[in-house]
Amino acid sequence: MIMPSGYYNTDLLAARADQIIFQELVETKLPCLAAYLKHHDIDLSLFSFNWFMTIFIDCLPISAVIRLWDLFLLEGHKTLLRFSLSLVKLHEFSLMQHHDSVTIFNMFRCTARSFYDSSLIIKLAYTEFKPFPNRSELFREAL
Repeated sequence: MIMPSGYYNTDLLAARADQIIFQELVETKLPCLAAYLKHHDIDLSLFSFNWFMTIFIDCLPISAVIRLWDLFLLEGHKTLLRFSLSLVKLHEFSLMQHHDSVTIFNMFRCTARSFYDSSLIIKLAYTEFKPFPNRSELFREAL
């Protein structure tokens, strides 16, 4: 099983747990951005929930999706956390240049669509955020 049990159930328990985990990872790995988003009352799950549920199919260029899916099939759903964190990291500076919630929201909406270098995001996902907790640690903390 690639996705955790309950990911696509009616209560979306595992999917909601991923959103909590993602928020905690952003707070841990990108504390300045997390504080900035909190100040502007921006909820990351407004964007990342769709990324996770669709495994990025509707928001990344197909060349990046294919590479992400290769890693997803190899490593499991933790890849979604890695890629999401990397996308946010790649746009961290430009996101923090805006000072109103609407502009930040619109920029987040376009973040994944404006990304074209799949090699860069893979490199970032697997080198920048070490150590990265394993799946059992992530779910134990979220639930």
